[in-house]
Parts: sequence; C-alpha cells; structure tokens
Amino acid sequence: MLGTKMKQNYTFWCSCAVVIITHHTLYISDARRDTGLDPTTTIFKTGPVMDAVRGSTFELRCDVSNRPDGISQEQYIKTRWERDSTNCSEGISTCKILIAQDRLPKDEQKYGLKFQAADTYFLIIKNVDENDEGNYDCQLPLTLYTKVYDTVRLRVDVIPLTLYTKVYDTVRLRVVEAPSIDPLKTSSDMTVTLGEDVELTCAAYGRPKPLVKWTRAGNRMLPGGGYVRYSEKLLIKEIDFNGRGDYICTATNDLGDDDRIININMDFPPDVQAKNAGASQKIGYEIQLFCHVDASSNSRPVVTWTVGGDVVGSSNSDLYKVTDYTSAFSRVISKLTIYKVSPAEINTDIKCSARNALRNRQRCLQNHRVGYCATHPRSVVIIQSSIADTFLVVILCHSLDSLNELLLVDCAVAHFAGGEKVTEEAILTFSVEDYQGSGEEKNVSIHIGLFGEIAPMSVLNFVGLCKGQAKQGKFLHYVGTPLHRIVPDFVLQMGDVLNRDGTGGYSIFGPTYDDEEFHMSHVSKGFMGMANTGKNTNGSQFYITLAKARWLDRSHVVFGKVIKGLDVVAEIGEIPASKATAHPMKNIKISACQIVDIDRKWVMTEEQLFSDEDIKV
Repeated sequence: MLGTKMKQNYTFWCSCAVVIITHHTLYISDARRDTGLDPTTTIFKTGPVMDAVRGSTFELRCDVSNRPDGISQEQYIKTRWERDSTNCSEGISTCKILIAQDRLPKDEQKYGLKFQAADTYFLIIKNVDENDEGNYDCQLPLTLYTKVYDTVRLRVDVIPLTLYTKVYDTVRLRVVEAPSIDPLKTSSDMTVTLGEDVELTCAAYGRPKPLVKWTRAGNRMLPGGGYVRYSEKLLIKEIDFNGRGDYICTATNDLGDDDRIININMDFPPDVQAKNAGASQKIGYEIQLFCHVDASSNSRPVVTWTVGGDVVGSSNSDLYKVTDYTSAFSRVISKLTIYKVSPAEINTDIKCSARNALRNRQRCLQNHRVGYCATHPRSVVIIQSSIADTFLVVILCHSLDSLNELLLVDCAVAHFAGGEKVTEEAILTFSVEDYQGSGEEKNVSIHIGLFGEIAPMSVLNFVGLCKGQAKQGKFLHYVGTPLHRIVPDFVLQMGDVLNRDGTGGYSIFGPTYDDEEFHMSHVSKGFMGMANTGKNTNGSQFYITLAKARWLDRSHVVFGKVIKGLDVVAEIGEIPASKATAHPMKNIKISACQIVDIDRKWVMTEEQLFSDEDIKV
C-alpha cells in the first residue's frame, strides 16, 4: 500500500493492481485486496508452441481469478488482445498488432470474442492459415480507483486511470495440417513395358512438410534392393517381372499419415516355366505336372499341353486333365493330371505352351519327362543298398532289355537321393510374449528353404500369403496371425489367415487346394508341411516339426525346411501350452514374413535333410 501527504491537508490512498500480460492462459492469484498483496498471473499452456490446424477455427483462452471485492467485472476487465506484426519499422525488433480491445474485435470476419462464466475470455481465430502464426498476447488492464478524503467534508470522487504492466511468457501459435497426397500430382496405376525405366511420384502436402516413403505390399523388396525408400520419387531401372505389383507411398508428419497404392502392370509375351520337370511315378499311378505362365493381366494367356505331340483336350479327357489357377500378379499355374501313367508317357515329350492376345507364344524351356519307376518284369533285382529308416531303396536291375538300369522302388521319397533343390527362401519372424522369462516381448526369426520343384503349389501359396493376397473381401496375410498350437516333441502349428484363431484358413487358389505328390518324408525336425483336415483340404495353415514325424508322410505335403533358427524353433516348442487345446500360454504371433531373393537355386543335401542342426549355405 502507498500513502502520500499533500499540502492541502488531504490524504490520498491509492490501491494499485499490477496487471500481468500473458500469451495464452492468464490466472490471477487468490490473494485478496485486504491482504496487501497484488494479484498475480500464471500461464497455463500445453507447450511453448500451440498447434492450430489449417482451415479450422482455433480458440485462445485467458482465465482471470481473484477479482477484488466490490469491483464489478465490467469495471475490472477490459480485454485487450495483440499479436506479432511482420511489418515492423527498421530498428524495432518486435512490434504488435491490436486484434481486439474493450470486448470488440478489430476484424469481425477474422476474429471473435467469447466470454464464459465470470472471468474466462476467448479469442476466436477463424479459418486459420499460415499468416496467423506468431506470438499472441492476452492483456488484462485493471482500472485504478483513487479515493479522496476531506477532514471537514467527505467527498468521494472516482477517477479512472489505466495501468499496463506487461510480463511476457511466450506462447507461439503454429499452423499445422495433416498430410494429404495430391492425386493430381501423384502417379496412378499404370501398364509398362518389360525392360523400360519407370518413375513413380508421390506428391504430398501438409504442415510440417510430410516425409514420404515407399514400400511394397506384403513387405516385398523394392527394385534395386531394400524394403523402404524415403523420397517423393521412386525410379525403377529396366523393370523386370519382379517389378510388377502394388507400391505404397506413405506421407507422414506430426498429425498422422496418408497413403496411396499404385499398381504397376506389365505388357509382355507369356513366359513359361516347367516347375517339376523330370518328375517320376510308377506305372498305373497318377502324377501331376505343373507349368507357371507369367503374362500381362490385360491379356490372360491360353495354355496348351501336348503329350508326344498330341494336344490334351476333350478327345483324351479320360487319360488327362488340365486345370488352370490364377495367382498373384496374374500368374497362371497350369496343372496337367495324368490319371494313370502308361508306357506311352515314359520318356516322351510333355510340353506346355502359352499364347495371349498379343499373339506372343513361347514354349517351355524344359520338357516334362515321366521317369520309369517300376521294375521290369524280367529284371533280376539285386538290392545294392537300403536306408530302412526312410524306406529309400536303391536297386540295381539287370534286364534283358536294359542292363545296369538304376531304379527307385519308392518314388514318393526318391527325392532324397542326391538332396532336394531349394528354389526360394523366406524369413519368418515371431513376436513372443515374455520370451525366455525376460518379461518383455521379443522378436525372433527363422530362415526357411522352400522346395518349389516338388511342391510348387504349396510354395506358391506360402509365398503369396507371405506377401499378402486380396481374397474374400479381405487382405489375407500371414503377418499378425497367431502360432495357435504347440504339441511338445511334435509340431508348431500356425497360419490361419481367415479367422486368426486356428479355426480356419484360405489359400490363394480358393478355400482349399488339392494335395500334391508326397515327395518328402518328415525325417528330422524343422520340416514345414501343410496342415489339413483330410485329403485335398490344404488351405493356409502349416506346421513346423519339432522332431522326426514319419507318420505324417503320405498325408501332408512337405514344402520346406528350416535352415537357420532351429534353436528358436526348439525354444518356442518348450513354451507351456494347454493340454486340452495345445494353445500356448503366451501370445505368439507372426510379426513379419519376408521372401528372400536368392541368386541361384541350391541343393539341400541328403545329409542336411536328415540333420537336426542349422544348415550353412
């Protein structure tokens, strides 16, 4: 309090209130007039910078507390709002623009004022844009009331004075905008020519400026290597077959993300490959032969099979059947079924060819030949060697027709002789809850070799679901599916892409697809095979063996083997599971599924197939 003695024997008592100016929310302390303390203010804000979305209406709030007793709100507060000016005179570091004063905005089209309760005041900024960025001051001036006293006659005069005491605690308004991809400046679906250079553009706007990245559907590798590339443009040099498919551009900033899927299709003549050339079967038994035909999705290829020069068709439908499936990237899988192998098919040329609307045609680079898998009736059979554990018997035959002919009496496991060819590799990553009792979720991976020549449909199915497929109105993908079954010393089971609980499944060919030849035997741990509910019911679920499981032979198609990470398989196999359902007591999911590009196919030797150890490739 302040007192001053005047010569006219009047005494003036002045009660001064200090006004504090803030840059967003204003509080005056709970001290009252009779305490002798001046009111104070405290800024309340979410951070040094307040974000306002471009195009929105944004409110800045001031709260006042501790209005002195006996002073009305109208007398006490006359709100004044200011903001930084960009047009300061030379030599002045800061200057202000008056936005609102005495409860009236200067520009009612741009600003508004709102009053809530007794002492809460809002500045409303309409249609926020970049020009609204800057520092904002909420100034609350207090009126000074002077009381005049006379010793003879009492007269009270009210003299309004205004004080502006400014204390700054900066709050800055930043205009932000969620990312959005501009469809007019971004590449759309396109059809390209094999071998040409392709450039994709992803134009995005937002505040702050979004970061743009490129990925591929199903976590496929980008052309040129890598799985993520950060750039507004993606250049694909001399695009090949593997460059087809969906590319995802994602724009991200502090407010979220936006993405677009761009499909690259390709016009090219059909490319035909025989997938199980040299397959073998006994006389009188069924065999299935496969051709994979890659062609433009704009022109579905027509596939033709010939046996010894004769076209397979209605005239010989009692002997042969052709079935075509369409899989990812418009690939056609053509299957020729020979119901009963006869001497006529032995060592004869069996060919598939393809033609599309572009009048392009290409023959198989490699002919199918059905191996002779039955002993000649006049053969003198001498058992040269046998491996009883695998039923693989090598027989040396002496015959009047053919001397020293090497025959295999059990063609179903004949592929162990000399090993098995790995056509593709995959990395499967699991997220495991409380891994090894650590209390934390951890990602662990296994590396798999896939046998695409002896189980082409199962490998194609696995690869397709590893990359992701649109089926049944859903995007079916192994990623996120649970490992739903652990049977100690037997198998780990997973891969329900439909219901994701172990009760369903769906293949890239439809709900199910038929069994393939049972070429491989479950002779060690780490073999991967298709789970099923009976004959010809393969879907998406698969298993990994924890030990030798020969009783699965001839009822489940084996399509791969773990080549690295068998210790991970064993550790997961030790996780406790329900005795009733075999459901694991911890959450285990496939967190990533990646197909690895390999330079060349390689042979997994017979010794490696029988091994319970990782394979050094």
